Amino acid sequence: MARIFCIPAVAIIFAAFVLNLIVSISLPYLPALDFTRTHFQQVASENGQNNISQLRFGIWAPCSYNEAGDRTCVKQGHAYGVTVANQQTDQVTIAPSWTRGLAIHPVAAVVSLLAVLLALSQHLTIALWATLIAWLAGLLTFIAFLCDVVLFAHTRTQFKKLNLGTRTIPGPGFWITLVAMILLFLGGITTCLGRIKDRRTGHKDFAAMSSARTQALKADEIHDKKYGHSDDIELTGPKHWASKFKFNKH
Repeated sequence: MARIFCIPAVAIIFAAFVLNLIVSISLPYLPALDFTRTHFQQVASENGQNNISQLRFGIWAPCSYNEAGDRTCVKQGHAYGVTVANQQTDQVTIAPSWTRGLAIHPVAAVVSLLAVLLALSQHLTIALWATLIAWLAGLLTFIAFLCDVVLFAHTRTQFKKLNLGTRTIPGPGFWITLVAMILLFLGGITTCLGRIKDRRTGHKDFAAMSSARTQALKADEIHDKKYGHSDDIELTGPKHWASKFKFNKH
């Protein structure tokens, strides 16, 4: 792949991989990289924990914060459920089916890494695969982003039923996923353009070699017409005429 496209393509896809990677670590290991967070203006309880003022959703666990800012994260793995109640014992539950789709983020990160490795190659066939894998990673990231949107919309709707003055907003992981998706599609396009440029360059080199060979053949043909073929010249030399006379020795 042409250097003018290779370096930007690798840089773009690698940046998308890094974003997908840190998003995949998520809660409880990186508390700031949640996908949806809800602020409660009134006291609520979550899975038996009282006095929570904020609830964040990650891939591997939810994290709750009390009014003092203390964080509590319970490692549950992907596809976890969350139940939130108000003081009147009204409660809503975010079922595991709504958080199961978040596990697509690590898959997108792995495919993004594969796209980075393929983009490093200069071979045209591998460059084609790099383009396809980058777009596949972008598609997986897009599906993961849709799961984030669905979780955000469902969480916002359900928590409003508690009448706690809730405010549900997308978390940083939500927006990072969107950026990673755009970068992957852009990286795939850049890799594709590099492959097209290499193919055109190869065709031009082949055409130049063919033209040079044709010109050489024409030059030989003109030379032969003007001076005759080299074999004919040799046959008209002294040896040819000497062979026509035979001298007998007595």
